[in-house]
Amino acid sequence: MLHLLRFFCMPQAASYPRCVSVSRSGVRIDRAVPWQDNGQRRRTTRFNDSVRACLANLGTVDRDGLIRVFGALDQAAVEYTLVGAAALGMHGIIRGTEDVDLLIKASRENVQRIVAALRSAYPDDPSVEEIRADDLLGNYPAVRYYPPREQFCLDLIAGISEKETFESVEAATMEYRGVRIRVATPAALHRLKSRTLRPIDRQDVAALRANSDFEEDRSMRVQRFRSLEEMNSVPLPRRRTDCFEHFIRHNQTLRSLAPRSLPKGVFKYRSLEEAQRGRESLLARQRKR
Repeated sequence: MLHLLRFFCMPQAASYPRCVSVSRSGVRIDRAVPWQDNGQRRRTTRFNDSVRACLANLGTVDRDGLIRVFGALDQAAVEYTLVGAAALGMHGIIRGTEDVDLLIKASRENVQRIVAALRSAYPDDPSVEEIRADDLLGNYPAVRYYPPREQFCLDLIAGISEKETFESVEAATMEYRGVRIRVATPAALHRLKSRTLRPIDRQDVAALRANSDFEEDRSMRVQRFRSLEEMNSVPLPRRRTDCFEHFIRHNQTLRSLAPRSLPKGVFKYRSLEEAQRGRESLLARQRKR
């Protein structure tokens, strides 16, 4: 049981297969292990209620919602960099999450573009108007938005620290299902997560170091363009496998095992640490229900 929990909680390489089936008697999962040369069959383990309760703390994201959000951000020319677990997923490090962390350029015009993008993605949600430049550029540099009908939240981060801002974090533009996404490089993610104290971040750092592509991607060069037209004409980097699709399927598996409801609306925090405490408080309240 502990091994299975460790698989879902800790980052995994994208090449590990797994299989899920649901029957009247419960949920069965083939434990994900590397393929064995000797053809050894994978063991199957039945999850009990306590394991499902642990899985409920991991969170999930879904494909359609992410395409909707990133497509709107791209159309509105929002300046952002994807960081966190979703960015790891783009690089083949797979784990469960409900947070889509966006390190944004801290300017009034960019925040206005973010609001316009979310307004177009969720026209029936008036809480989008609560996302204000005065907050993100002032006392609330971390704003969390829970979109309606989605199984994830958007964390808008105006700056991780004085030195780690949108301008200083290396990133490259990648593509998922025709949508352009600006993603922090593995080296940038390694640097950001090495400076935190959370156990999950230490696990992410270890997974980045173990990733066979890390040394190659660490030298990913930053490209500069004279215009948007020139940038759009350059082919996007493509990976050998669709890692982000694997990341999304992993999270869909978690949601099928332990569905739960998320709050909706906008929450504002004075620091990233306060935002993390807010998420932990939410999980604690859900466990008591």
